[in-house]
Amino acid sequence: GASKRAGELAVRAGNPRSTVVRTAWVVSARGRNFVRTILEAAAKEAELKVVADVVGSPTSADDLAAVLAKLTLAMISDLTTADVYHCVNAGEASWADLASETVRLAGASATVIPVQTIDRPAPAARPANSRLSCERLARDHGVRLRDWREAVADIVAELQSERVAP
Repeated sequence: GASKRAGELAVRAGNPRSTVVRTAWVVSARGRNFVRTILEAAAKEAELKVVADVVGSPTSADDLAAVLAKLTLAMISDLTTADVYHCVNAGEASWADLASETVRLAGASATVIPVQTIDRPAPAARPANSRLSCERLARDHGVRLRDWREAVADIVAELQSERVAP
C-alpha cells in the first residue's frame, strides 16, 4: 500500500490536474486473473481451498474501463476536474465467495472449501479488508457500478462461449 500511495503522490505532484483511480480485485475474461484461475482449477480438481477471511470488492475490467473513459471525457470538458476516486463493482466478497460464485455460474462440480489465510500463505502480505467506497465517484460523476456477481456472470458466460466457439 505504501508504494501505491507514493505513486499517487508522485502523479499528483507532477500534474495537480491528475485524477487517480483506485481499484481492486480486477477480473476479466481476458488475461490472467482470479476468475480464470478458479475455472481452470475447477476443471481439474474436485476441491478448491480458497481463503475466506480476506474481503474486498471484485471489479470487472470492462466496467472499470467504461468508468475510466467517462472520467477522461469529464476531465477534457472540465479542465479543473482532478480528484482521487475508488472504482469497484458494488458489494463485497471474500476470495472464497468469489470462487464459489464463479464455480456455481460455470456449473462446475468442484467444491470450494473456505480456509483461513494462515492455511494458504501468500508471497506478499495482503490486507484482510480491501473494500473500497465509491460514494465520491457516484456523487461527482453519477457513476454506480453494478453488483460484482452480475459482472462475474458476464465474465463466466464470455469464457464459456469462447470454449464452444468453433
